[in-house]
Amino acid sequence: MMSEATKSTSVLMISVGEHMLADRLSDARARHIEYGTHVKTLIIIAYASYHNRTPLTWISNNVAVHPTHWGKWLFPLEALFLGFILIRRHKLNVITTQDPFVTGLIGLILKLVFGLKIEIQNHSDFYSSKVFLKEKPLQYGLFYRLGMIVLRFGDFFRVLNEEEKEVYATLGVPRELIRVLPTPVNSERFLSFIPAKKISSLRRRFNAESLFVLIWVGRVTPAKDWPLLLKIASKAKADALPLCIFMAGDGEESDELDRSIAKEMLESMIVRTGRVTHEDLPVYYQTADAYIHTSSYEGFGKTIVEAMLSGLPVVTSDTSGARSIVLDGETGFIVKTREPEDFLAAVKLLASDSQLRRKMGSMGRKHAQEHYDHNRSIAAIADIWIKLSSNQQVTKTLA
Repeated sequence: MMSEATKSTSVLMISVGEHMLADRLSDARARHIEYGTHVKTLIIIAYASYHNRTPLTWISNNVAVHPTHWGKWLFPLEALFLGFILIRRHKLNVITTQDPFVTGLIGLILKLVFGLKIEIQNHSDFYSSKVFLKEKPLQYGLFYRLGMIVLRFGDFFRVLNEEEKEVYATLGVPRELIRVLPTPVNSERFLSFIPAKKISSLRRRFNAESLFVLIWVGRVTPAKDWPLLLKIASKAKADALPLCIFMAGDGEESDELDRSIAKEMLESMIVRTGRVTHEDLPVYYQTADAYIHTSSYEGFGKTIVEAMLSGLPVVTSDTSGARSIVLDGETGFIVKTREPEDFLAAVKLLASDSQLRRKMGSMGRKHAQEHYDHNRSIAAIADIWIKLSSNQQVTKTLA
């Protein structure tokens, strides 16, 4: 039974991806449908490629996605135009944006025009990490400065870890208006039992039956630092380690990755699984012996949580997202440097000690279950919108 506040909450979300329409590679579509069960209406304006002509599409009885059509450079103008239409047509009364940059600016303009409350989300560690700025200094430098302005006008702020919250506070954002809420993870999916026959079959398929298997999951983008993984693999090959690395994912640098694997002659060690549906990911995780994570910056390592729920020990780079999840030395290892030798040392330790792997995997699964409850996270995120739409003090229930 919906409360009166829930019945009156109609949300406009401004996002940067169209994957909620049909993409089965993540759980984003299902997750947003679940958000919709807590509010009256949720309509998402999502950046899409220029050739996309999909109209407003209802993915559930009260959740819709409207991809943009005008391309990258006209996205802000088109999203603003769509926002005007959708707010009026569907009587939307609260705005949430995916980042404090372009989507944040669009949301801020709509807030000022319509007098609505706005929640500004931050799905990475844009302000607590210096690596983000180094990736594309000019473009991201402009984003950084734009965000400094946008943050001054938000009504509430969602970040993914405590470190980003602390930086927001130093920038002048009142602490009581900042909520740490990581991306919900479908824990039941990754806690599910996978038959040993299915695991053996996957290992045979990739000729990894007698090897120590690492798995890496993510989009092939600069932020994931896949070149570091290749350096780790090269070191392992030089040491003649019986190692196999599953790389699950695709992305803008996939072709460059494939060329690099061929150039370094790592085809026998690195298995490119390509795109793996979110439904099939648990099989891949449970087929592996450990999870490796090489991201150079990240607000929340969702795949780290998925791996821990799957019972895997984790070897991860030192990011704010990883520090918020992994108990160093207990559920895995946080490698403090970007040196492949240091990553490989942790991998070797896990490969040589099955008891340590089981202990870390078991502790990691327990920790992830206790701290990343899916239903509670969904409800907490939606509750922000409900409180904002009814002009209640969010902090009284969420702080």
